[in-house]
Amino acid sequence: MIRFVTAVLVVLFVGASNVAVPPPSQAKTVRSSFRVTLEPCCNDPEPNAQGRASGTIVAFTRLGTVLEFSAVKVEFPVPSAGLGISDPTTADIRLVLRRGETDYAECFLAFEPCQSVEGEDAVFKLQVGEFTQRGRGVLKGIKGQCDLDLRTLGIQAGVPELQNGDVATVRVVDTATSTVTDFLQGTVQLKH
Repeated sequence: MIRFVTAVLVVLFVGASNVAVPPPSQAKTVRSSFRVTLEPCCNDPEPNAQGRASGTIVAFTRLGTVLEFSAVKVEFPVPSAGLGISDPTTADIRLVLRRGETDYAECFLAFEPCQSVEGEDAVFKLQVGEFTQRGRGVLKGIKGQCDLDLRTLGIQAGVPELQNGDVATVRVVDTATSTVTDFLQGTVQLKH
């Protein structure tokens, strides 16, 4: 069976050549981490899907520089009749973040082919970064992107700011028929 692996890497980083990280005597450092267990949901269109997300957030408060690393991995078999995916190279996989009753970010994953021991896998990745350089925010898009303003047309790219209790939903979008199929969901749990 061909396994389908969706890997989301949301990386907010400080490039060593671009920003000097202050020594502990010059900045207060705040650290926290988060976890999200992604489980089949939404009428269970793909019962063999599974996923998880975790990461660490570090803030150097004196300079306003933030370092965040997070990773999401989602797996499901292909072909998947429930998700309507026979060819993963044409699949549109997204991660939507919701706070309360409002979706506040939608991340578009980029396809990246790879090989594994089990056979051929399909991998989707998201890697974006943001850091403070010379007093202004700099966004780096490595693979994929996140839209932080869903009410405005186009993509307002950035890095989502997760909060405890936010809901993460993984979905497949069929743009030809405007069909959206949610298949995994989990709640963000911050740990300080």
